[in-house]
Amino acid sequence: MRRLIPPTLDRYIAFRLVNPFIQGVAMFWGLLLALDTVRRALDFLHSGATSWDALKFFVLSTPQYLALSMPMAMLFAGIYAFGRLSDDNEITAMTASGVPFRRLVLPAMAFALVASLFAFFVSEFVAPWCNFQVEKLRAGVPPQVGSHGASNRMFSDLDSHGRVNMIVYAGTFDATVPALYNITILRYQYAANGEVEEILLTRAQNATYSEDFWWTLEGAWTRQTLADQPMEWQETEIRLHRRPEQISRLDLEARTMTIRMLRDQVEELEATLNQVGLDDQMLDRLNTFRTELGLRFSVPIACLVFAMAGCPMGVRPERSGRSMSFGLSFGVIMLYYIFLHYMTQMGYDGRVPAWFAAWFANLVIGIVGIILIFRVPQ
Repeated sequence: MRRLIPPTLDRYIAFRLVNPFIQGVAMFWGLLLALDTVRRALDFLHSGATSWDALKFFVLSTPQYLALSMPMAMLFAGIYAFGRLSDDNEITAMTASGVPFRRLVLPAMAFALVASLFAFFVSEFVAPWCNFQVEKLRAGVPPQVGSHGASNRMFSDLDSHGRVNMIVYAGTFDATVPALYNITILRYQYAANGEVEEILLTRAQNATYSEDFWWTLEGAWTRQTLADQPMEWQETEIRLHRRPEQISRLDLEARTMTIRMLRDQVEELEATLNQVGLDDQMLDRLNTFRTELGLRFSVPIACLVFAMAGCPMGVRPERSGRSMSFGLSFGVIMLYYIFLHYMTQMGYDGRVPAWFAAWFANLVIGIVGIILIFRVPQ
């Protein structure tokens, strides 16, 4: 008979988590949509979009917030369910019968694991596609990324000393040729003491990609800008340190990519930086993609972390209701996302390693949860 107790107890605890978890998803998902998505959809409507496009914008924006709401709901479910078990003295009865509290947390962790897997599925297979459709609606461009007519491409390169040696601006980029149009290029030449010695200004009607980062110029002229007697000459080829596919992806945001796409981008940017040297824009994108890659795993795993912290938080001597559980969970969530947002920005800027930025908030809440679990019997 003793062998039948743990499975029965597991099912009972897991069943007590279902209802508050569903309520938590509804509350926090609705809160996130009300705070951000509704406003963005109204702004999109006021910018000239049709009502149908604004409705599609709203619906397509919801999956990313569903993945974010599930860790919040798991914390609320843990606090509320274990709070009710504590209020009814069921926790006392279970521990008195020889079941340690850390054993009671296991079914909650199993429940959180299922929630984490579903959150990962949404963030990996649903949200990127929906976010890309949102970007299409906002930009009003065809489905192909970097399609014909994409405008305002600008990038720069740094030399080995961290100094800007080239700034490139193109009015239009056509990925089907591929070619850049209405190009302005500034190239900096430095003296031995590090001061700018000359700035070369190049204007061209268009530049067509040839191979190995080289572009063929048409209708191009180059002029000195700092010399006492400036010279002007024609150029037919220039090395821009960019391939067409890299220029196409300048507007592709990390939230529209899958994990595989993010990994490909990281590998490609690392290889390019090794080949062409330091580049501030490419380095910023590399740090962003590395951090976003870590967040794709850390945010779904937060369901497990919040379950670990929420269950012992629910065990309190005073009686607690739904409002108390919501208030406590909201406070912990605010603390978690303050840590997450601050560390994410530091990861984007390259001030901390990307993996540390993505996992720091989970580590803090997880350590607190482990301490609380072992303190409950006291």
